[in-house]
Amino acid sequence: TTLFRSQSHAFASTGLRALAASQNAERVLVATPAHVYVLGPDGGVLRDVALASATDAAALSYDGRTLAYGIPGGLVVEREVGGTWSTWRSLKAGAAELATRVTLSADGASAALGWWHATSGVALRFEAWDLAAPARLHEVVQAGAPGGVQDFPEIAHCARDGRHFAFGAWGLAGAEAELWLFAREQSAPLLEVSLPGSVQALALSDDGARVAVAHKGAHANQFSTTGGVRLYDTGARDVLAVEPAVLGGVLALQARRAGATACVFALGQPCAALALPGFAGKLLIDPAQPWFLHVAACGPQGLAAWSFVLPADPGLAGQPAAVQAVFATPLGLEFGATLARPLLL
Repeated sequence: TTLFRSQSHAFASTGLRALAASQNAERVLVATPAHVYVLGPDGGVLRDVALASATDAAALSYDGRTLAYGIPGGLVVEREVGGTWSTWRSLKAGAAELATRVTLSADGASAALGWWHATSGVALRFEAWDLAAPARLHEVVQAGAPGGVQDFPEIAHCARDGRHFAFGAWGLAGAEAELWLFAREQSAPLLEVSLPGSVQALALSDDGARVAVAHKGAHANQFSTTGGVRLYDTGARDVLAVEPAVLGGVLALQARRAGATACVFALGQPCAALALPGFAGKLLIDPAQPWFLHVAACGPQGLAAWSFVLPADPGLAGQPAAVQAVFATPLGLEFGATLARPLLL
C-alpha cells in the first residue's frame, strides 16, 4: 500500500502565473508565461497548451477533467474525454479586455470570470457562467474616470457546487462596491458592499451563506499600512454561532424563523437526516448520542438566542459538535434546515 508519493516536474520558465490541483491532487495545473500544463499523478504531462501571451486566468475543475485558460480576445474551456482534450467552450472578451481571473465548479459546468480593460486600466467586468447551457448568469460592470485609480478584478470565485459566485475588486476609491455575492437563481446580488479599501483575498463557504474578505486599508494604488478582514452572513442559515467557540469561554448561538414563537436548540453530534412523525423537516442531530436541549422564546422577528459557558476541557478541542434549531410555528413543530458546526478551540 502506498501511503505517500511525491512526484516532481521541472519547467524551463521565467515565472509561475497560476497553480491549482484537482481532488486529492491527482492532477495539477501549472501555468507559466508560455504554457499551461496539466500534470498527472506520476508527474507526467497530460495536457500542454502553448500560449500566445501570458495569462493569470487558468483553472482546473475539482474532477481534473475541465481546464480553462485565457487567450488574447477571450477564454478557452477544454474538456477531457477518453484521454483526449478538446475545446468545449470559447468565451469572447469585450473590446480591449483581458481575462485575468477564472475559477470552475467541481464538475467544470459553471465558471466565474474576471475581465480587465487593459487599455484604460480603470474598468473591469465580472461574469458568472453556466457553461453547460451555455448561458451567462450574472454580470458586473465597473468603469472609472479616465486617469483615475486603477481598477482590477482581484477575485472571481465559483462555489464548488456552482450555486454561488463571489467577486472582489480593487474598486474606484469611492462609494462604489468592491465585493459582490450572487446566488445562481437570483438576478440581484445577495451582497454588494463598499469596503474601506481594495480586496486582497476572499473565501466563500460551500453553502454560499458566508463570505470572508480581506481588504487593504486604502485603494491598492494608495499607500496604507493597515487593512482588515470582514465576515458577511447572508442570513440564509436558520441557526449559527455568532462567536468563536473557545473552550472556557461562551458559546453564543442564534436562530431565526419568521413567525416562530419559540425555539429549541438541540446540541449534539450530526447524523444522516431522519424524518419524525409530527415534525416538518428532518432531524439532523443523532438521537443515539448524548445531546442537550435548550428552549428559548423567539422575538418579534422570530429570533431566538442561547449562550452558555463551554467547559475548559482540552479533550473537547476539535470534537464534532453540531446545533440544530427546532421551531414552534403556527403550523406546528419544524426542524431547521441547517446545522451550526462550531469548531471547539
